Amino acid sequence: MKSGIIKITNTANEYIYIGYSYNAEHRIDKYKSSLKRGDFRNKYLQADWDRQRGEGFEFEVIEACGEHELVERKQYYMDVLQPTYNIIEKSFESNKDIPRSESAKRNFKESIRKLKESGIYNEIWSKRSENPKWRKNVAEKNKELAKNPEWIKAHKDGIKKRPKDWRENVTKAARKRSENPEWRKNNMEGIRRRSKNPEWRKKNAEAMKKLNENPEIRKKAAKTRKGLVENPEWRKAISNGVKRYYAQKKAAEQSVNPTETSSREK
Repeated sequence: MKSGIIKITNTANEYIYIGYSYNAEHRIDKYKSSLKRGDFRNKYLQADWDRQRGEGFEFEVIEACGEHELVERKQYYMDVLQPTYNIIEKSFESNKDIPRSESAKRNFKESIRKLKESGIYNEIWSKRSENPKWRKNVAEKNKELAKNPEWIKAHKDGIKKRPKDWRENVTKAARKRSENPEWRKNNMEGIRRRSKNPEWRKKNAEAMKKLNENPEIRKKAAKTRKGLVENPEWRKAISNGVKRYYAQKKAAEQSVNPTETSSREK
């Protein structure tokens, strides 16, 4: 019997991956080839393989079974072994539109937590973010989602349900990012680029108008401004920013017409 359940074990951390195939031995060879090429479909397993340079991995067929039993038997081993590399609870012939139970969500979160602790998760996202094609796909998806009122509402509700420490961490990360001169430069270039688009300016004006109509938002904004005004460091930063702006403006005028500028100063 060729069909069966496949187990890949990483002996370095005891993480397991469960798969199945109509031709198990042949599938193991394909798994190995895919991992060596660096395009294995499970990115977490691929990241560990790359980190360990392919050392410490065991491949085996743990059960031979009929083709009609494959999905059921895979699910059995996922329930029993709780493989870390498999981040879904249910085994389906297709991963599209998988219904996730509360148990599945918990298993997913636990798997992600373990992967974050090992550093694999951040490594995967770092590699993905370096890929222009991936960034383009994400940007296109986000644009589509931003047009969906149901998604926007669900997104806002989800943020409101987040714990307080999550919001604090996001705020800290944003502050840290804003301290990076390169990030600030890129951010300002993006704002300038968008501000040249009449449609963007119109949408931005409408969004600001809508925010200003909300008494709660106005109250929070006033409180934030008051806190900033009372902050000596903030006032100093604003003052330096204004001085820098006029110095740059003056330098730009001199570069355009140095003779006229110098005569005006006299």
